[in-house]
Amino acid sequence: MSEQPKSDALDDTYEVERSKWDAFADREFASAGQPGYLPTFAEFVSETPSWAKATEFVGDLRGARVLEYGCGVGYLAAILAREGALVSAFDLSERSVAVTRHRLQANELSGEISVAAGEDLPYASDSFDIVIGTSVLHHLEVSRAAPELYRVLRPGGRGTFLEPMGMNPLLNFARDHLYYRQKTDRGADHPLTYQDLEAWGRGASRYTFREGQLVSMVERFFGWDTHFHRLHRVDAAVLARVRPLRRYARQVAIYIEK
Repeated sequence: MSEQPKSDALDDTYEVERSKWDAFADREFASAGQPGYLPTFAEFVSETPSWAKATEFVGDLRGARVLEYGCGVGYLAAILAREGALVSAFDLSERSVAVTRHRLQANELSGEISVAAGEDLPYASDSFDIVIGTSVLHHLEVSRAAPELYRVLRPGGRGTFLEPMGMNPLLNFARDHLYYRQKTDRGADHPLTYQDLEAWGRGASRYTFREGQLVSMVERFFGWDTHFHRLHRVDAAVLARVRPLRRYARQVAIYIEK
């Protein structure tokens, strides 16, 4: 565990984030108690072209010690457990942890789920083969959380994350001021800049990232289950050919190896 003292600002962030995600988890508790369809991990990541290589990158999940960062209401934790991974997961929100346990139990799956912050992980060093997260790193203080990530990942272990980017002023305006389906409160999040991405890569022996969703970011206005595959193909072509536009993308897939 980290022994760095927490700042008052970090305590304030924790309070905001707990309140936000406790409320969200309470709305999901009933549905999490019902067994339901779970896609494979490959199917889960395939809807995000920039993240589609995550399956090949992390390799066989069966028997792998996997840590999910910021498990939320447990959907990805359940997918990983169904794939045969030995799943640990954590979240700052106590209610989110309760919902995740509820979902795993409903689907006859198991995992070690803990209340914790990414800046101070309750795991031994070199504990995990794989670390995975969706929309979690941008909630963390990178100077404290990045060393913890690399501490708990074993030598040669791999990690992959899908995160929002924060360098498009029009997108940031929409996040702050426009309504769209399934929108969550901003809370204390900080979508990533290239400076942030550089900071998360320190400590890796190999580190790459891939920006995604430029034109296809309009999907977000229709909800999480909407996908415009033709626009994905447009994005792939544009972002491959016009590199300066990548900074305006909505999200980024991160791949690390310790």
